[in-house]
Amino acid sequence: MTQSPGAVSRRCESKLRVLGSVPTIPAMCRLLALGLVGFSLALALGCAKQPDPRPPPPTPPPRVVVFPTPSPDPTPPVTPEVPEAPEDGPVWFRIGDRVVRESELDSWIRDDLFRRELSEADRRERWSYRAEAAERMIDAMILDREARRRGIRPDQVMEAEIEALGPVTADELVQFFEANRERWPAEMSFEDAAPDVRGYLEGQRPRQARENLRRRARVRFLALPPKASSDPANALSEPARPR
Repeated sequence: MTQSPGAVSRRCESKLRVLGSVPTIPAMCRLLALGLVGFSLALALGCAKQPDPRPPPPTPPPRVVVFPTPSPDPTPPVTPEVPEAPEDGPVWFRIGDRVVRESELDSWIRDDLFRRELSEADRRERWSYRAEAAERMIDAMILDREARRRGIRPDQVMEAEIEALGPVTADELVQFFEANRERWPAEMSFEDAAPDVRGYLEGQRPRQARENLRRRARVRFLALPPKASSDPANALSEPARPR
């Protein structure tokens, strides 16, 4: 026997009353949404309670900002200071960047004096002038070399050489007086002339000391004086080599 749809519906409703009230579709959707929310909260709480096995990422270092150093303001050029050079003496003048010290000025003075002294001299007079200067230069060079070798001053070298000659002896006095008897009057005896002779010989001690130094240094004077002019009117006496 075929039942009508209404009968079937009533039968289902009677059965549902036994089990309880049947929720409608909107109510079921609300229940499903609440269930999903509860599940999500439970999952989130569970994840929060479990520690993360991965190490935390390193903290980046603080960023340092470097500002460019401002360039100094351009300054006008400054004239360089003249360096100290005591061995050259103080500065006497400047021409532009050219500095002239006392040593250079003295050298120029020497050259200037030489030119002015010999500007009107002939070559024989110039030779004599140079020969005298050469003699003085020889003595100065020998004394300087001996001073360095002995470790003393040049004047101490001369003092040591004169002292090495010793005092003037009586034999030296007699020999010099007899060799130069014409220098004194005939009536003057040796005893009267002895003090003058002693003073003269003592004054010759420095010359003897220089001669001894030159002999040991083996000095040779090689320059020759110029030849005399063939013209008797212009002939000059032969310049003597200084001793």
